[in-house]
Amino acid sequence: MIKKLFLLTIFLTATCAIFSQKTFFKHFSTVESECVYDVIESTAGNYIVAGEKGIKNDSMHAFLVAADNEGFLTDEKVFNNGFARSSFRTINDMPGFPGRYLVCGAGDSMIGMTSCSFLTLNLVNDSFKLLKTKHFPMSPGRKCTPWKLQFGEQGSFYLLYGYDTLVPGTFDFAITKFNDNFDSIMTFHIQSKYLWFAPQDILYDSHNHKLKVYYLGTELNENKYRQNSIVQILTFDENLNLISHKPGPSPIITDVSALQLNDSSFFLAGTNSGTLNLPRQHIGLYRVNQSDSLLKKEEFVISEDTILYTGMGGHNLTSNSLAGKMFLASEYNIDILHFPWQQKPSWIHILSFDDEMTSKRSSLYGGDAAYFPYSIRSTNDQGVIVAGMRYDYNEIGEKQFDVFLLKTDSVGQLLSISDKDGPGKEIHLVYPNPGEHRVTVNLGSTNKPHCMQVLDQRGLLLFSKTIIGPSVNVELPELSSGMYLFVFSNERTVSGVVRWIKN
Repeated sequence: MIKKLFLLTIFLTATCAIFSQKTFFKHFSTVESECVYDVIESTAGNYIVAGEKGIKNDSMHAFLVAADNEGFLTDEKVFNNGFARSSFRTINDMPGFPGRYLVCGAGDSMIGMTSCSFLTLNLVNDSFKLLKTKHFPMSPGRKCTPWKLQFGEQGSFYLLYGYDTLVPGTFDFAITKFNDNFDSIMTFHIQSKYLWFAPQDILYDSHNHKLKVYYLGTELNENKYRQNSIVQILTFDENLNLISHKPGPSPIITDVSALQLNDSSFFLAGTNSGTLNLPRQHIGLYRVNQSDSLLKKEEFVISEDTILYTGMGGHNLTSNSLAGKMFLASEYNIDILHFPWQQKPSWIHILSFDDEMTSKRSSLYGGDAAYFPYSIRSTNDQGVIVAGMRYDYNEIGEKQFDVFLLKTDSVGQLLSISDKDGPGKEIHLVYPNPGEHRVTVNLGSTNKPHCMQVLDQRGLLLFSKTIIGPSVNVELPELSSGMYLFVFSNERTVSGVVRWIKN
């Protein structure tokens, strides 16, 4: 078990007339580094996180972590299986076997002066007991990175994975079909002739018995983009015979996630390139038909001079049919030039909307460190669970990640504590961050007057103003470049502290 535990924020519980939802936002600080890639709700209603952990980058090993429905850690297990380095990248329920999970990963074994890479398929139960495992060695000079899994017919499943060369900057992908005994049946792979193909997402359409694969890069056999689109969409039959190759929406530049809406249409989300009227990077939402032709397009932005970047491609979009909502996890205020060790705060951004891309609701969490959401899944109570990594740039020592978990309700928000449990804690936002002399202050959902104080790093008060939310523009006095604290209080109680950087 993790021995050193720090729980950030609060656990929130509420009950409504139809169903009960529990929400929380926590992170777990340890002396080791934990990288998180996927999360799933277990059959018992708890949450299982898959990733890797270790003291140093060359000694990371695959691990699973379990948390209960209040966000408290209940179990952890590290798997190395004789590998010098290993990782778990995907976790899925095993159809027909409640309480069993198919976990895909990779490992590297050192043999003399060479490194051999393996794909690993693992079946585990709720207690993290390894029930079955198979290793598939990669070709010499190739490294495997499992990306996304989709189940097909009669227990078969398809795995999309990065099939990287050991030459920096050159990589491509492969798709392999397995049966329920973990036997490899067939593989589709075309080696990139033009630097790279980046895997993004995979969908199996059970109605039409077709497979959709989304990747970033040029055409398979030519060094060009179709219609200036960096997103490419491949359609296969169930035996991985290529049917068609078409371009995706042209503004998308990275981090594509896909979702099947019905028998005739699909939904795509990704990070868009900027225009004259929009920031350099923001969110693009697209609805396409079976032929991958565009039906509807929407764009979403919070602030024109601050980047809103979707999370991990293939893992940042989910839906809940009972709630009639789709949910997109993204990251606000990412510093691409210094990723992932940026020295300024970022926020987890949850966008909820319906299949017509109307009734959008936006929520932000974090702001006290750098947050990187990597996986979002719908939950049985109509909410979502988000897992990812947190980097606290204020801590001295080795740079490392910690696990965070964010469980929201059916609109992507944390629930307020009832009056008998005391006041709820507001989530405040100051942007752009970094900024200049004018900022927007968002006080969450409250309209109550707040005292806003700006302090320097020595704690000296530089500026004070009473503001009324939920959102207000504030002109700041002349400040030197550096970091400042915005302290918000309501009725003499501090409701939030935000670190803000002056350019």
